[in-house]
Amino acid sequence: MLSVMQGKNVYLELEMSTGKMYQYSKTEQEGYVKVVGQNPQTKKEAVSYRKYYENGIVGDLKGLSVRETDHGKKLSVVLWNEVDDKMYFMSFPLFDQKKSISSFATSIIRYSPALELNTTYRFFPYVIEDEYKGKPQKKYGVSIKWGRVSDGAVDDVNKIPMLTMERTKTLEDGTKEVIPGDVPRTEWEEDITGGVTANTKKKDKYLWDTLNANLKEFTGGGSTKKTFNSKDPSDVQAEAPKQEEKKAESTPAVKPNPDFDTKPEKVTVADEEDEDDLPF
Repeated sequence: MLSVMQGKNVYLELEMSTGKMYQYSKTEQEGYVKVVGQNPQTKKEAVSYRKYYENGIVGDLKGLSVRETDHGKKLSVVLWNEVDDKMYFMSFPLFDQKKSISSFATSIIRYSPALELNTTYRFFPYVIEDEYKGKPQKKYGVSIKWGRVSDGAVDDVNKIPMLTMERTKTLEDGTKEVIPGDVPRTEWEEDITGGVTANTKKKDKYLWDTLNANLKEFTGGGSTKKTFNSKDPSDVQAEAPKQEEKKAESTPAVKPNPDFDTKPEKVTVADEEDEDDLPF
């Protein structure tokens, strides 16, 4: 069996403060933005370069999996874009700082039962500045829509089904009404100081089970696969073998990138209201 991989692997990380996917570089390149930060170990200034993908990523879904990294579990999404001739490996934090399923991962998991391999989607992570009870807040998530690789267009008419969130609604008399949903809501419990603590065990268990039931194995899809029977003398290659061999050797292998795994930034837990029609 001869397998010929085409294209370039692009490893994308998530800038959680903005919700933008970016490609990392240690050196200055055209199209990259200089980012100045601090090395968490040495406390010295650290300079890197990032190429941001402002419009999300469009491609055929080739994988959805959980990856073990030096910084904990990550949710990995693989998209193949035939027009760009690139395989995009997107990495999302599976857990937040409080060890609950992260808001970004929650969005993807809610879509996961409806996602199909080899179907074209656009993945668009976001952070929305909002207000709740007069106080500023941020909503974190990932919008997934059917896409088209030829021009990057998305289907704004037909919505991909997603699991609903169980939530509470405060009535005029001050009582709370439970609005049913697929994903159990966060339960707020009083702590010893009289404050409240979030209990996400039921929600996390449901999301974890849902994710594991809907993982999509990455098998190098997006490649051009050619086969032959090496034991059958009549099964000969029509084209010049040297040309095909050179093509196979020049194709980059699918392998982990050490720059792909970075320590996640601290994020706050977003509220659990169902997502409205997003403006992107």
